[in-house]
Amino acid sequence: MFLPSEKIKEDKQKKADENKVSEDINKESIEEKTEPSLICKDSCPLDGKCYPFGYRKQGKFCFDDGTFKQQLTGDTACENNFECTSNICINNQCVAQSFIQKIIDWLKKFFGMV
Repeated sequence: MFLPSEKIKEDKQKKADENKVSEDINKESIEEKTEPSLICKDSCPLDGKCYPFGYRKQGKFCFDDGTFKQQLTGDTACENNFECTSNICINNQCVAQSFIQKIIDWLKKFFGMV
């Protein structure tokens, strides 16, 4: 026969054990649902894929530190064409798309291609 205090202790222990089992089940189901993180060697992870350095996507480019960075706009310092929104880096500076279009239009007129 249990004394009331022993019964209370037993009930508390039983509840604690039930909670522990419930927590373990929840942890297992969370671990099963979690996808492993993508590790890309010498490239950048995005949308579950690895992209090579210099790859341009959604206004960003894969930088050599393994991250996607926002592309640069005209008159911004650059090292590579892919860093610029215009895809033109001359003398370490992005060239604005509108400037390039003006040159192309001028060349077309000059050579009578219009």
